[in-house]
Amino acid sequence: MIDLNIQLPEHFLEGEVRCGYYIAPAMKKGWAVQMDLLMELDRVCRKYKIRYFVAEGTILGAVRHKGFIPWDDDIDCCMTHSEYKKLCKIGPKAFRHPYFFQTEYTDPGSLRGHAQLRHSLTTGMLKDEIPFKYKFNQGIFIDIFVLDHVTDNKALFEKQKKRCERLWEDFFHAAHFTTRYYPISNPVKNAGKSVFKFLLGGPLKPVYNEFKFYRIYEKEWQRYNNEETKYMSFLSYSCGNSRNFRRSTCFDDVVYLDFEFLKVPVPSGYEDYLDDAYGNWHEFVLNTQFHSSIYFDCDHPYTDYLEGLREVVWEEYGHVVEDPAAKE
Repeated sequence: MIDLNIQLPEHFLEGEVRCGYYIAPAMKKGWAVQMDLLMELDRVCRKYKIRYFVAEGTILGAVRHKGFIPWDDDIDCCMTHSEYKKLCKIGPKAFRHPYFFQTEYTDPGSLRGHAQLRHSLTTGMLKDEIPFKYKFNQGIFIDIFVLDHVTDNKALFEKQKKRCERLWEDFFHAAHFTTRYYPISNPVKNAGKSVFKFLLGGPLKPVYNEFKFYRIYEKEWQRYNNEETKYMSFLSYSCGNSRNFRRSTCFDDVVYLDFEFLKVPVPSGYEDYLDDAYGNWHEFVLNTQFHSSIYFDCDHPYTDYLEGLREVVWEEYGHVVEDPAAKE
């Protein structure tokens, strides 16, 4: 287990049963890394007077379980766009190794539509991205979503959504022309992409660059932030999916609730938030796996995988296991 800046309670990393669900030591280690990341985010936000909230399943866990939902394996946070801009301005310098503040601008290639705070000495890779060995930071992470206002005019929202969907497609298309995205084995095509990347960084930079569509995309979702609207949402992440709409009044203030052995900031209207997000959130379905598509390793950095020092093989449905031959 890597060294952390938070002090874990005695026996925290041991397996245990909660709500009839067995939490393995490996998941406990992942929880510990993410809580360490959350406390680093909290430290920076307090220092620079940036208001943030935990979000989604992390709120549900705090309210219903006073900690992680037993079968959940991640921490979500959010903040308004004005606060997010402050964080993006100071983030690259405020977070120091092994912490890494990741956006499309600090680490091109992540293509997430939101920020993530990562621990660079661990591995938290999306399983469908592992074969490509992308060069961006892929340590264990917590998500930092940005809240934008959703216009109350449905017709205007649909137009906005269609514009953003086209811009997102354009951004992904532009990404194919760089060597950082979508690596391919064909040496001729890779050579061509290298030449194109050189041109983008030099002669073509004033008129075309890989961030062009992404910047427009971000700005488009901010279009109605000066209006008082009924709902807010993680628009740049979910591309306007109405299931992610949350009442704006939820975020009027912040309260602190217990979360494992920490206190975390929760929107003051957390019950309305949970109603919007989950409906009948008081009841739960046992053993619902939230993020089985992520491969966690709390003992080895993601760079080991990129450099081929820890071989992995694929089985059906993208399950990742250690290569038996690597042990011989």
